[in-house]
This record gives sequence, structure tokens and C-alpha cells, in this order.
Amino acid sequence: MNIDDTIDRTIELKRQIAALQAELDHCLDLLQAAVELGDLDPQFSHQDVAFSLSSGRTSYTYPPAVVQLSQQLKAAQADAVASGAAEISRGTPYWTIRLPKP
Repeated sequence: MNIDDTIDRTIELKRQIAALQAELDHCLDLLQAAVELGDLDPQFSHQDVAFSLSSGRTSYTYPPAVVQLSQQLKAAQADAVASGAAEISRGTPYWTIRLPKP
């Protein structure tokens, strides 16, 4: 397989994944609606597959004093990077592929 074929196949697969993800998201929305209507339990299994509806991530709004400390920490981290005092570590390389918007 030449590089152009590999790139074309990658694009094709990415489009298929995006389409499947959109379909999955729609199905999950329907399941959530069924839970909200009381027609479905938030935890169940079907054909040996376990389903569990999570309530979502918890987030917090902090008081101004905590926000100020956070900003000071971020500034100190930026200074450490700029001065070379911060040690660099790299994660595993990965590709980002963005399809054009439909």
C-alpha cells in the first residue's frame, strides 16, 4: 500500500468513525431520555452488556482568593518553563485528524 492509499484509507476510516459516533450519541440521548421518563433504569444489562448512566463530572466555582492562588501558581509554572527550571517529559506521540465540517 502506498502512502496516498494509506492516507485515503485513514480519512475514510475517520469519516466512518465520526458517523458511527454521531449515531451512538443519538442512541445514548434516546436512552437518557428513557431514563428521564422513568421507562428505563440508569443501570441495567442487556445481552450480557452492562449499561450505567453516570451523573456527569463534578466541577467547582472557586472563591476569588483560590482563583488568585491558582493564577499565581500558573504564573510560577510559566516562569519555571521559561527559565528552564521545569523538566520536560513527553507523552506517547499521537495523530490528530480533523475532518471538514459537514
